[in-house]
Amino acid sequence: MSYDGLRQDHKQFALRPFPEAHLRHNIDSSRPSSAGQRAYPIGDPRRPYRRGLTVRERILRLEEILDYMDAERAPRYAPDGPKTWCNIYAADFCYLAGVYLPRVWWNEAALEDMDLGMMPTAMYASTVREMRANDLHDWLVSFGWAFGWQRSTPQSAQQVANAGGLGAIVAKNYGSKPGHISMVVPETFEAQPFGPAQHYLPVQSQAGRIPHKRSAGRAAWWLNQRFESWGVWSHS
Repeated sequence: MSYDGLRQDHKQFALRPFPEAHLRHNIDSSRPSSAGQRAYPIGDPRRPYRRGLTVRERILRLEEILDYMDAERAPRYAPDGPKTWCNIYAADFCYLAGVYLPRVWWNEAALEDMDLGMMPTAMYASTVREMRANDLHDWLVSFGWAFGWQRSTPQSAQQVANAGGLGAIVAKNYGSKPGHISMVVPETFEAQPFGPAQHYLPVQSQAGRIPHKRSAGRAAWWLNQRFESWGVWSHS
């Protein structure tokens, strides 16, 4: 397996870009403080966005987004029995940062229609499907390039985040077992990356079984043998 864990025999690689897929925007009840409407993008009219031309301004806006999403306490990302929502947290973070990471994506029939020149409407369980962490792994391999995502390393993803960009670490599990995704975020005085080479731990923000707003953690979780494949990505 290559360093970034990407499978070279992945069955589908996009030959051309496809449009973003979103369910309806601006649904007020789709917000971190509510457990409903998880398939929809954050619609709270008070939601923060990543704005600014300077590195400092962009980092400050990312800090506002992290505070607003409140990974450790927000009902939207709280585990529900065996279900966890790292995928939703990552998609929401990217949405507020102005970067596309799909919460829903076109199903095979819709992609085939677009190949024939048709443009379907995003409709739940009809033309789009929800994206789990395993799906996000494959989507980044197949389609990420068309939306500005580049293959990276933990070190490079941290550098991009420290410049006000985004980083993501995603691991795919075997079969239907759940994978995981975390966002690489700007380091702070309290949260610093550490470790050498492949065991370098960037500062991450995640939901899931152990949610945290900002932490480098204690181990490179993506190297766990329970995962089939993993990758690191960045978006400037």
